[in-house]
Amino acid sequence: MKMHRILTAASLAGILSVVQSPVVGTAADEPPTPQTAATNPYIERTTLDQLKRMKAPETIDAMLPFLEKASGIRFASADLLFSDPYAVLTKGLSSAVGMGSDLVQGVPCEHLAFRAPGVNWEIWVESGARALPRRLVITYTNVTNFPRSLVEFSHWNLHPWLTNSAFNFKKPAGAKEIAFLPELKAEARQIE
Repeated sequence: MKMHRILTAASLAGILSVVQSPVVGTAADEPPTPQTAATNPYIERTTLDQLKRMKAPETIDAMLPFLEKASGIRFASADLLFSDPYAVLTKGLSSAVGMGSDLVQGVPCEHLAFRAPGVNWEIWVESGARALPRRLVITYTNVTNFPRSLVEFSHWNLHPWLTNSAFNFKKPAGAKEIAFLPELKAEARQIE
């Protein structure tokens, strides 16, 4: 199985859609139910009461670094969203190894491991013709305590039926706009 084919398939799939509006959408082959949806009480909110809006770059390739710089947040799965994830993920690799077969969410997968300066990462790719990522684990080796991120992918839909209106932002009543940390730091430097 060629790595390029695996990662190209990942970039074409509906992992996460970041568009030129402040909306972030996901695509699923079936609506999550209480039995299939993974709930997280630490990040799940029923209402949006804080938001940040800004003009976005024209392409996803420009959007991802822009979003990271503007927000100060590193999205672990962002490298899979670039138009050529193979080029992004293999840049600076010092080693790669096939770890064998494994199950992720009950699905047979190929487990691959990679090293590059400052980062070790592993990916579990669905075995067979679909060859879609099922799990991504990233360990940052150049950061104190080696922080680790784990992302699991499910409910793949390679042909979502989304209308343009699905990406129109409607500000919730009572929501207030907030600044990202880099903006606050820049304002603080100007005051000094």
